[in-house]
Amino acid sequence: MKPKLPKLVLIEWLDSCSIEHWHDDKPDTEPLACRSVGWLVHDGKRAKTIAAHMSDDDPPQRSGEMTIPVVCITKITRIRTK
Repeated sequence: MKPKLPKLVLIEWLDSCSIEHWHDDKPDTEPLACRSVGWLVHDGKRAKTIAAHMSDDDPPQRSGEMTIPVVCITKITRIRTK
């Protein structure tokens, strides 16, 4: 029997943006809107962590983790799996 996996989610969030080189253009005035998909392996009050890859091992191994501060998250949508 395969282990139960965490929820699969789409997280929409706002990120900082930066310019690395000298320039005289107008500065960015809005945060960068991002979307990330992954298995919700940590559902904390201050941060959410998703993993892009999960194995069928028991317990599952995971790779490609990303932690997003809750204050940056604008929306979380559960993706239904079979």
